[in-house]
Amino acid sequence: MLNYLGSRVAFYFAFWLGFVFLTPQFALGLWPDEILVVANRESASGPDLAGYYMKRRNIPRSNLLLVSLPTQDTCSRKIYEKDLAQPIREFIQSNKQSLDIRCILLTYEIPLRVQASPMNGAERLEYRAIEKKHTAMEKLMAKKTKRVFRRQKHKKLRRQWTEGFQMIEPSDELAAVDSELTLVLKKAVPLSGWIINPLYVGYHSEKKEYQPSDVMMVARLDGPDPMTVRRMIDDTLFAENTGLHGIAYFDCRYPKLPLQDLSAYEYCDWSLRRAARFVRSQGCLEVVIDTKSRLFLKDSCPQAALYCGWYSLMHYVDAFTWVRGAVAYHIASGECLTLRGHGKGWCKMLLKDGVAATIGPVAEPYLQAFPLPETFFRFLFSKHLTLVEAYFLSCPVLSWQMILIGDPLYRPLLQDTQ
Repeated sequence: MLNYLGSRVAFYFAFWLGFVFLTPQFALGLWPDEILVVANRESASGPDLAGYYMKRRNIPRSNLLLVSLPTQDTCSRKIYEKDLAQPIREFIQSNKQSLDIRCILLTYEIPLRVQASPMNGAERLEYRAIEKKHTAMEKLMAKKTKRVFRRQKHKKLRRQWTEGFQMIEPSDELAAVDSELTLVLKKAVPLSGWIINPLYVGYHSEKKEYQPSDVMMVARLDGPDPMTVRRMIDDTLFAENTGLHGIAYFDCRYPKLPLQDLSAYEYCDWSLRRAARFVRSQGCLEVVIDTKSRLFLKDSCPQAALYCGWYSLMHYVDAFTWVRGAVAYHIASGECLTLRGHGKGWCKMLLKDGVAATIGPVAEPYLQAFPLPETFFRFLFSKHLTLVEAYFLSCPVLSWQMILIGDPLYRPLLQDTQ
């Protein structure tokens, strides 16, 4: 069964690689003049970092858009639309040069999340009524003296009320700013839930609401502090000029996997193994794969160039010494809740410790929303594709919780594949 899955993955990868090279959007990879750089006027360092990046990457100054946003991690839907999405939309639609813009790069201290829309008055009243009934039913169910058939009846009613409760609660409208901007040029995009990414290689027969040409790729250069962001830019260029050298670490969760009927968790673990085998087959990096249930231990991973593993929720394990230009991501639910606040989320700590690029969710994304390790690293090793293209070809959904942090033009294996 695993061999069959492996052959199917290889087939679809080859098919989509051909699609990539035949599609005008990806035929030559991303170019500097195809990036719109967005900086926050309210950030003391954001505009300077944007200018520094544009100079290092030869991006035209006319591709800079300054906006005014709060510097907190979260903004309201109204602020997002009025002060970020609409200015970007107007810039792209009104500038002749911006007809070729394919990527939006957000810079330091632009909010990570868009809040869910507040409920109106009628919705609040309905929510309170359902909440009151729900609380009363919970108390009733707690009474052990009720007869069995009564309990079953109440369970049914409680389930119905809970479903109604969830239907009017707009919590799934919360999304990553970056992911919302992917469809910024489209009208009437649904706010609730995720949208199938038409660029994702894993979808074949699924019905898609949008076309690849509708998608604006989005990345951000952000981190715990301005010095970290500047270092990320410098490390990216250093690795491109000298080659990315070091060790690739893959941290699996299960010692053994079944031969068939893999769960979603086991499938992710299988993909980690496949990613490790692929990287090893390229012959440019040493590969270490750990199939023990525990994570890599502290200070056990020297010269780390690549990393992917799971699952240590918001508790970074300092196992690594990173080489310049390292790319790493950890699969867990809340690893990009903040880049500057308290806590030890993996995105923040990876960047702080020396990584140049990472991926993470700003809220609960569910496992299936993460890029599968094999798919992401296969595209990352292509000399024809940049970091942001590798990410969007391997990210299943848009208008959801995942973001890419790093230089969108980065090609970490450029020297090794020439």
